[in-house]
Amino acid sequence: MHEPLQSGSTVDPRASLILVGYESHWDKPDSHWFNRVDPATGNPIGDCWHWDRFAFKADAGTAERRTYLLFEVPPGHYASAQLGRKKRYAERYDALEWLVDAVPGQVSYFGDLVIDAEGVLDLEHDDGRAADALKHDYPNVNLPLVPAHLTQISTSYPACAP
Repeated sequence: MHEPLQSGSTVDPRASLILVGYESHWDKPDSHWFNRVDPATGNPIGDCWHWDRFAFKADAGTAERRTYLLFEVPPGHYASAQLGRKKRYAERYDALEWLVDAVPGQVSYFGDLVIDAEGVLDLEHDDGRAADALKHDYPNVNLPLVPAHLTQISTSYPACAP
């Protein structure tokens, strides 16, 4: 699993980076992940014990600030968790998900994940705010910020049981 880069990190100019904004008005801690998938089938790359993914955890009630996280990942296609529905574990499977491409030599801006007080996840875009956050939090990253062209795909996860 790929963790967010630390503020001030330096990256290779050929790196594939994804920038994600996050803000929560929900009173529960949360986690969010993006699985690397085969765009033709929607199947995740990996298995029940090892998914190729990047993820982050967030404390409850981060509404006073929008946080931007930068991930260095292998080039490929990454599917987000569901948007527009309550965040429940069972709803993460066999669903429509947003697909974002990680492209070498650029920062792909996925958008800002915003969770309302009821736990409903939504996606917003603020290219200017994201660019400012990238310059401020990651001043050593000198790659172009490119708003991701998002497409929806149907994903299918295997049932994992002992």
